[in-house]
Amino acid sequence: MPTRPRAILATDMDGTLLPLQDDPTHIADLQTLLENLQANDVQVLPVTGRDRAAMIEALQAFRIPAPEVAICDGGTTIVVRNDDGDFDYLPDFQTHLEANFASFATDDVSYLLRDLVDLRFRATEKQNQFKISYFAEAKTLQATVATIQSRLRDSGIDCDVISGFNLHWGEGLVDILPAGLSKAYALQWWLDRSGNDRDQVIFAGDGGNDLEVFLAGYRTIVVGNAEPEIASTVYAAHRTGKTLDRFYLSEARATSGVLEGCRWFELVPPEKRESRSSDPLGAVPVSCNATHFNIWAPYAGRLAIEKQTDGEVQRFRIQPDEDGYFHRTVRGIGGGDRYQISLDDRVSRPDPASRFQPQGVHGPSMVVDHRKYPWHDADYRGVAKSDLVIYEMHFGTFTSEGSYLAAIDRIEELVSLGITAVEVLPLAQCAGSRNWGYDGVQIYAATENYGTPDDFKRFVDACHAAGIAVILDVVYNHLGPEGNYLHDFAPYFSKRHHTPWGDAFNYDGENCESARRFVIENAVYWLREYHLDGLRLDAVHFMFDDSDQPILRSIRHAVTDFASTVDRPIHLIGEANIYDHALVSPTDGTAYDAIWADDIMHAIYSHTVPDINLAHRHYAGASDIEEALQHGYLHTGPKVTRIDSEVRRQMHAEGDFSFLPSLICGLQTHDCVGNHPHGSRFHQLTSTETQRAAIPLLMLYPSIPMIFMGEEYACDAPFMFFVDFGDPRLRRAVDRGRRNEYPHHQWKGAIAPSHDDAFANSKSIQIKDPAIWQWYRDLIALRKTWQRESLLDWKNLSVVCDPARSLFALQYQAPNGRPKFVVSRFSAPADELPPLSLQIDGEVLMQSSVHRDSPTQLTLQNQAVLIGEGTWNLAAGQ
Repeated sequence: MPTRPRAILATDMDGTLLPLQDDPTHIADLQTLLENLQANDVQVLPVTGRDRAAMIEALQAFRIPAPEVAICDGGTTIVVRNDDGDFDYLPDFQTHLEANFASFATDDVSYLLRDLVDLRFRATEKQNQFKISYFAEAKTLQATVATIQSRLRDSGIDCDVISGFNLHWGEGLVDILPAGLSKAYALQWWLDRSGNDRDQVIFAGDGGNDLEVFLAGYRTIVVGNAEPEIASTVYAAHRTGKTLDRFYLSEARATSGVLEGCRWFELVPPEKRESRSSDPLGAVPVSCNATHFNIWAPYAGRLAIEKQTDGEVQRFRIQPDEDGYFHRTVRGIGGGDRYQISLDDRVSRPDPASRFQPQGVHGPSMVVDHRKYPWHDADYRGVAKSDLVIYEMHFGTFTSEGSYLAAIDRIEELVSLGITAVEVLPLAQCAGSRNWGYDGVQIYAATENYGTPDDFKRFVDACHAAGIAVILDVVYNHLGPEGNYLHDFAPYFSKRHHTPWGDAFNYDGENCESARRFVIENAVYWLREYHLDGLRLDAVHFMFDDSDQPILRSIRHAVTDFASTVDRPIHLIGEANIYDHALVSPTDGTAYDAIWADDIMHAIYSHTVPDINLAHRHYAGASDIEEALQHGYLHTGPKVTRIDSEVRRQMHAEGDFSFLPSLICGLQTHDCVGNHPHGSRFHQLTSTETQRAAIPLLMLYPSIPMIFMGEEYACDAPFMFFVDFGDPRLRRAVDRGRRNEYPHHQWKGAIAPSHDDAFANSKSIQIKDPAIWQWYRDLIALRKTWQRESLLDWKNLSVVCDPARSLFALQYQAPNGRPKFVVSRFSAPADELPPLSLQIDGEVLMQSSVHRDSPTQLTLQNQAVLIGEGTWNLAAGQ
């Protein structure tokens, strides 16, 4: 019978196979690895930058059995073990190098670099005919390498310069080899000579001199201590070549990473563990050819995983436990494979916890290996709550391409504006190719409409590199109407509660524990796998739960536990659009970090466009602006109630306004713009002058400011409500329902949500107003200055308004220095308001539509704002 080809673990030594700094875990893992490799007849082939003597020294120090062959000196020598157990240089390889790299002249290269003070020759035994080896200063290593490369290039000498760090000595290393000669070259030469195939090889490494081998097509283990740039380069090559199944990025360092990678590629047996219902939900790959499934489906008596490959279907049956969980590790399914779940041999459905739906809500799910992505944000420390300036955005309309990757190109623009966090509309997979995102049905799957899961990670990574936090909008009150197959699996939905958009989740009924777990685990999943900085929970007032431990509190506990494991702030935000004292007031650690508060915004709308009501609450114009600015809100919950002074005193004893920094306030949101029948923005309903006058009251308020995409440059494109359902009955129902929800609006000429143009017309990249963009930029910069001065504190704030004159002012008493003020005047653009004269004693910091009559007297027109330092008052006679 033919024998199985012998597997080969080709591995770098320092920083890879060898334990780091005598780490006891690495030492133990090395013995486990060696024992398993020997038991499975795996050949170990060192591929190292060490010379022969140093390699032997390391083998003896760590009691590593002598290999049959080793590649040394960065690929310039090959040694083989002789009958006496010693190592001899392989003369055939030396002859081969002399024939193919004869033009390499070590003396010429050494002479060319003789004056570089940061270079020091290593010992004689580290040099050979085809390698020049130096020590280099670690701090200047990159600059030194650049100088070497420049000199070699200018002199016409074709060489490869390989650099790295010696982990034991903390020094830089530089090797110069003939162009094309490398570890990869030597390994391939050996494989060809010995008759081995590259598919027998798994290569493990960590450094720059491993890069050529990493990119040579072998199955690859990149250990956790590799530089992020190395991991990214290798990942990108495999992604481009569609060979990510041959790439493993270990979280563990050095020796432990090699062991982890060998288990992944099944070179050695996996760690033994029992399958449990407490394992993560959905499909989690545990090796290159095995995936653990955990599916809650008590409604099914029989369940099978159906793997779909080239039109063929393989079925893998799973038995349930007593709690209705079907869990099992299935061999034959790995990352990237597509599958469905067969219920009682009757219907095939996507996985309720699917990580990706490449063919939409009705198609098969895909196994996603989240560990493959090489994150670059290890040094990112997040954004503090007090520093948040949020930019709300929708991926589909943020760029013309409407993708995760295209959005990366606009990050620098957000940085320049002063944005510190982006809040993205929901990404859970929903029906069709265009949607706001609130109709998601697979809440673990980042929608394929904008790209792949790794594409979204690249966006998050790029934001973190720019110092911007990423917050995701999630919907835990209902699922969308198309593609919602959870009813086939289990009692995910309540029999008692209902939302305006569909069935409510079962948070307090029979078997609610598993339904609650499905959502709680999802919240942590997004934060963990996508490195997000926070979640914004949509419509929390429709997350009905009458139990003793409300779901909002359970999510808070889970997110707090996760936050304790990472070195950055995690922001948990609730959205009810009104003030919810129960969310922000607890002192037992269960308070949410922030809540959306829309009362100031809607009060401004009611004053400037009184014939349009974009909320299901009443607002009374200028007087409501005054009250909303004084208190931060007008309505409270859980049932929408206009608060009175007595209730306010009970909730905020002794005028305690410490909740203000937990309110997120903006002049526009996706709701207020999208709920308009034409998707009209604030400046389109009023004027850019009105927008200039109103926005400082929100940007310089002690709450968290939020900007809706396109607002900052008075975007001409509307933002309409749009959906894309495959079911024509659903499309018609949504189109009719939208009009019925806001019957008081003028719907003539409005585009139906299901029409293609509702989405196409909403692209927010059209016609920018640079002047208003600069206005926003200056306001954000001023806000940050006032924050640094500890000015934007509710204790320093006084609100002074004259509703009859449409005058609204914020006054701050500075802890150290002169007071600051924001005086704004605006109303409906058609209103004829007489000018107001102001007396000021101080400095004007920013102004719009203000005329200076004298050094101390100014005239404030309608749609005007004055921001200054010092004091102000209305002139006599006003």
